Amino acid sequence: SQSHYNALEAAQRPFELTLASDTLAMELHLCDQEPFAAPEATWERCSIYYFMQANGWEYTYLQHQEEAVPTSLWDGLDGYMGSQAMSNPGWVRFWEETALGFGEPFRSYIDERVRQNPAYRGK
Repeated sequence: SQSHYNALEAAQRPFELTLASDTLAMELHLCDQEPFAAPEATWERCSIYYFMQANGWEYTYLQHQEEAVPTSLWDGLDGYMGSQAMSNPGWVRFWEETALGFGEPFRSYIDERVRQNPAYRGK
C-alpha cells in the first residue's frame, strides 16, 4: 500500500544518510554516546538527524493507529526506535530540546520511553 511505502521511506531515510556519509556516521557516534561533548555544529546535525528519525516514527505511529501499515512494520520500527529512546543519551538531549515539536498523543508516547533512559535527568 502507499501508506506502507511512505512509512518505509520516512523511516529509512536517516539510515541512508548515515550510509552515505562517514562524517555524519562519526558525528552521530559522538552524539549518541556523549551528546553534551559534541561541538554545537555537530550537535545541530545530530539533532536534525534525530528529528528525521522521530518524524518517521511518528508517521508510522499514526499509520499504525489507523491500521494502514502492517503490524510487523510497526513492531519492528517501534522496537528499534523505542530501544534508542530508552538507551541512547543523544535521544535524551534531543527530546528535551525538541519534544514540543511533536503533537499528542505521540509526544507522550515517546516521553514515556525517554524517561526510562538512564541518561534522563528529569527536566
